[in-house]
Amino acid sequence: MCPEGSSQWGLITATKQYSVFGDTRAFKNYERQRVTVTGKVTPVAGNAPLDRLQVQSLALSSIGEHQIRQWLEQLRSNPWSEPENTCNPTCWQYHLTPPMIHILLAGPAAQHVLLKYVNDPQIKDQIIFLLGGVGNRDAIQPIIGAMESPNEARRSAYDRKVNLAANLALTNITVSGVIWHHGGGITRDNCPNDPKSCWSAWWLQHRDTFDISNTYNRRYVNYPNYGIYQDPDSFSSERFIQNAKQ
Repeated sequence: MCPEGSSQWGLITATKQYSVFGDTRAFKNYERQRVTVTGKVTPVAGNAPLDRLQVQSLALSSIGEHQIRQWLEQLRSNPWSEPENTCNPTCWQYHLTPPMIHILLAGPAAQHVLLKYVNDPQIKDQIIFLLGGVGNRDAIQPIIGAMESPNEARRSAYDRKVNLAANLALTNITVSGVIWHHGGGITRDNCPNDPKSCWSAWWLQHRDTFDISNTYNRRYVNYPNYGIYQDPDSFSSERFIQNAKQ
């Protein structure tokens, strides 16, 4: 159903996005994965939004747990500024630090390590946000469990930041409208007083039927995922790259 000359697949790196062409059946096997690609790049021309990548070969590219843990420890010495919404419709600036970008680039392989740190009081705001990029349904309950109560959020700016990170992460993973519309839109917080309870109620209702494979358009206002994805037209490369460089 795509227009002639377009692709329904894209590849996202730390600083570049491509419109990807080739065997789409093979692409499906690597969706949301960190990959090594060989192929031919045709630079953008005319009104085409992304350079074209004609894939010749595609293989998984994994990063070891030891390296991921090293980046996790670097989070402690690289303070993360609170994400900012700078306009309506929603324009988030995420202010990603270098170790955060490295962990996001590691892809789904980072999830099991991140989950071990989800309640670390020093870095759980960053851990939760990162799980929103690399995590699957297994991250949903741990993120909700790590959120703060209304009393805790009232007392502490850091606890409010934890809940903000969780709202962003869960909106991206679930593609649901518990807090905000998942496509961006006007920022209107649907649950300002107790987001933890709202997410808990949503998960209780949906956990038996939730299928993350149906959330192919996981890109809440340019949430920084990396790898190969369907529906690259939902990506905004200029804003994405600006977020990645923050």
